[in-house]
Order: sequence, then structure tokens, then C-alpha cells
Amino acid sequence: MDWLIGKSKKKDKEQNYLENLQHIGSIKNKLPLYLEPCNCTTAFLSVSEIKELVFLPPGINPKEWIALHTYYIFENVNLLYEVISEYCTPITCPTMVGAGNVIYPWIDEKGKKTKLSAPLFVDHVMTSIQKIILDENIFPTKYGNPFPPSFETQARKITRWLFQVTSHLYSSHYFQALGLQGIHSHLNTLFVHLLLAFSLEEPLSLLLSDNEPLAELATILKVDGEKEVVVDGFDTIPRDVETEEKIQSTFKGDEVREETN
Repeated sequence: MDWLIGKSKKKDKEQNYLENLQHIGSIKNKLPLYLEPCNCTTAFLSVSEIKELVFLPPGINPKEWIALHTYYIFENVNLLYEVISEYCTPITCPTMVGAGNVIYPWIDEKGKKTKLSAPLFVDHVMTSIQKIILDENIFPTKYGNPFPPSFETQARKITRWLFQVTSHLYSSHYFQALGLQGIHSHLNTLFVHLLLAFSLEEPLSLLLSDNEPLAELATILKVDGEKEVVVDGFDTIPRDVETEEKIQSTFKGDEVREETN
């Protein structure tokens, strides 16, 4: 009987979540929750503090540094997803959708694209990353073992996967993140860390070019290097009228898009 009660509670959560989505989506031209000023300007670490963590120290092998941050971000994205995973089901998230209504298909080793539910997509991502990270031939942990020529390609692949999972958290589960004290601030901090770590290898434009909402969030959080204002331990970046109008125009007539890369 207990399993039946548990199943009923899960259905109630899914139904409540779907109703919340319908309510939020019914408000015309409403900004995504993660771009509202009271939400998008909070993080547990300032951008300058994260830059200090990401900056390559003298004498350190750049590949070892990238490997360290890739692993750290993987662990934290995985942990953050686990916190809200009960709300991410095949019913609530039948398609892997990210910020800006971008659909992320799963691309297998042969290049075949398959549309999966979000939880199945994330499971594929985490399993694939775990396999790569534990491969001594790709992510060497023993002293003297060299990094392979394909290391940078594998690291970028992992970062893109984690970006897609993070994008889904912003798009579909920010409502739950707000309900769990401090989680949205952790998400913003992790997002900044992911972007800065990616910038160690490639320009950020390669990661953000197809996602206007998160590109805008990156600008608001001043990941581009401009000095941020810190108030009460949180990043607080005021927006001017021009920026506000730009954000509003971004979300008028939003269409569902599929990422091709």
C-alpha cells in the first residue's frame, strides 16, 4: 500500500509542476525567472573570485588544469541535478529542452540524432562523462602519463554536455531552484564557473552563440570581465533601460529551436 501512496504523491508533484509551467507560460512576454533582476544577480561567489579559481597558476600544465576544472564542474552539475531530479521525469520533461526553447537531441558515436526525454538525456550525459573521466588514456591520473592529442576535444565535448544540462535546469527547473533555499545562487555560480573554464580553451561565443537567453545571463553576471558590484556577499549588477528592452525583445514570439551542433 505504501508504494501506491508514494506513486500517487509523485503524480501529484508532476501535475503541480505542469500546472506551474502552464501558469508561467500563459503570461505573455514574461521574462524567464532566471533573468528577473531579483534572481539573476545572485551568486555565492563573485565573478572575480571565480576568475581567481580558474586562472592558470604559473608552472601548472594547462591540460591538468583543464582536467581538474572539468571534473569539478561535472561533479557539481551532477549533484545539482540530483537535487531537482524528482521534478524531472518523462512526464514533466518529455523532451530535452534548454533555455530559449532549444531542443537538444542526443547524438551517438555514429552521429545519429535521437530526441530523448530530459532525464534519459541527462543519464546518457552523466554515464558518458563518467566513462571518459575514468579512462586513464584520456584523463591520466598517474604521474608521468601523458595527455592524448584528443584530450582537448574530449574536454570540450564534456563542457558542452554539461552546458546543455545546465541550460535545462535554467529553462525547466528554475522554479524548483527558487523553492529550494540558495539553489538558484549555486546554479548561477556554477554557470559562471562553467563559462570561465570553457574560456580556457575556446571563445565563449562558441558556447553561447545559439542561446540568447544564457548569453544575456552571462552579460548580466559580467562574465565578460567587467568589474562587478558586490552587495551583502552577492553579485548585484544593475540593468539599464536599453538592456531591459533587449531582454524583452528576445522573448517575444519565442520559437522552439533544435541545436544542430
